[in-house]
Amino acid sequence: MSKLFRDLKESIEGMDDFLRGKKVKGLTVKTVEIEPVVIYSAKSIKRLRARLKLSQAVLAGILGVTDKAVQAWEAGTNQPTGPAARMIDLLEKKPAEVVSLYIKRA
Repeated sequence: MSKLFRDLKESIEGMDDFLRGKKVKGLTVKTVEIEPVVIYSAKSIKRLRARLKLSQAVLAGILGVTDKAVQAWEAGTNQPTGPAARMIDLLEKKPAEVVSLYIKRA
């Protein structure tokens, strides 16, 4: 049996042990809790944008979305989801840091 075959067999057996809940030498598993995505209301998005003194276009640029997306969120037609919702959460928690990353002041 070649070394490659033995290594492959050992890897597969280790994976099988892991899937069955057994401890596997050299493998550490850590459980983490991920904060849920916050759903921001139209009012809270408007309030955040006003507090940061950003236009809809500038907020859209920071978030990597269209102006129309921000308009729809603020009108209550749609809600931000996924990465946009996470970015809004970051803006809420660390506004100066996020804004300074994306806005170049003259």
